[in-house]
Amino acid sequence: MAYFRRELHYRPIFIVGIVSTIVSAVTAISLALLDYGYMSLAWASVAGVFTTVILANALRPAAAPLLPSLGGFARRSRSARR
Repeated sequence: MAYFRRELHYRPIFIVGIVSTIVSAVTAISLALLDYGYMSLAWASVAGVFTTVILANALRPAAAPLLPSLGGFARRSRSARR
């Protein structure tokens, strides 16, 4: 999600946010109706985060880094000191 924000790709941010919210709400309501009580909110939160991770990876462009790295850090820190 940070990559999308940094590159100003608003469409994936919107899609992930809407779908994650819908999944979370449906999970909370469904589990509450099944008498899970307060745990329905906890599981809804987990479902929302899981959905966010899955969709963000599915919508990630091929050129986007998969894992964070410190590549280029030394070059940027030298230019910041000047």
